[in-house]
Amino acid sequence: MLARSKVVKLLNWFFSNDKDFAEINLRFIRENLQRLGNRYMDGTSESSDFQEWEQSLDILYKYIDLNINDTSAEAFGYGITQVFTKYLLKHHPNDDRLIMSYSDPRGISEARGSLYREMLIRLLGETLWITHVWEYSNKEKYKEFISSINEYVNLHNGKEILGETLKCMDTSEQLLTEKLYEVKKNILYYTKEQKEWHKKVERLCSFKF
Repeated sequence: MLARSKVVKLLNWFFSNDKDFAEINLRFIRENLQRLGNRYMDGTSESSDFQEWEQSLDILYKYIDLNINDTSAEAFGYGITQVFTKYLLKHHPNDDRLIMSYSDPRGISEARGSLYREMLIRLLGETLWITHVWEYSNKEKYKEFISSINEYVNLHNGKEILGETLKCMDTSEQLLTEKLYEVKKNILYYTKEQKEWHKKVERLCSFKF
């Protein structure tokens, strides 16, 4: 296996001397980071993703350093770094970079709490797309269920989750968690989307507790 210093030198040479290789490699790295980012956003990320994150980001940052005029790569690097920070908060809260950013453990704890709340709201909102009328004995019960979710989640055009409602803002994290579990009992484990949603809830609980 090549030493890390040799790998960096090779990447440096490729990015400096072979434009086509650099562009192909960048596309691969971007796709890989987008996949990792989607795993986090979908609630399917795992602690074991860490090394892949690190390796891909190292190469991306190296490319940006050597191609300072590539504003597209720089913008992508900024955005994906924000996602990586959330990934660290979820899976690696003791990472030195977080300790430096938040200066004390309380700041990290508060950031994790906000992240957990954000995930709770997202999971509640997702139930609006994975629940179907045919799962209920009549349309009125279905409407009651939808209304109970809308009490907590603000939507844009009925499709995009914008955040918390005023009622949700006044609801503690514990009560929101209880609400999620109450909803979970009413979500079937039938369609692909429903099965994935249940897995996300399970992963969320392991993240917090």
